[in-house]
Amino acid sequence: MLKKCLLGSLLVAVSLPAGAFEVKPGLWETTVTIEGEAPPEVQQGTYIEHQCITAEEARDFKPTIRQHFSEEGFQEIDISDDTDTLEVKASKFTPDLNVDIAISSTRHSDKHFSTRTHVTNVDTMTSSQESHWVSEDC
Repeated sequence: MLKKCLLGSLLVAVSLPAGAFEVKPGLWETTVTIEGEAPPEVQQGTYIEHQCITAEEARDFKPTIRQHFSEEGFQEIDISDDTDTLEVKASKFTPDLNVDIAISSTRHSDKHFSTRTHVTNVDTMTSSQESHWVSEDC
């Protein structure tokens, strides 16, 4: 369950465009670096992911973010954005697991944004992502 929660959160963080924080739709390449005490099932170090961002998501990603965290059982979800920054805070409290996630994303252009994700439960894990637009085709 923790694996699904953490991996899902990282995937959301990789693709954070929302509202006024708009990016180009299409194929994005993200370099992810995991730091800190990650569970063994979470890939360590630095790796590259590819993700398709639809035109609808590029215009307003808030519904996708909210839906993802709700499906993962997060009770508190706060999303705020402006032209160049996006902040997401989410908390999940269960008898077996308490997780707090803070995501901060900065838009450098419509083809480049960077994200920092901080996950706290028993341990603390931080990830940094650099995302670059690759092409219109996914």
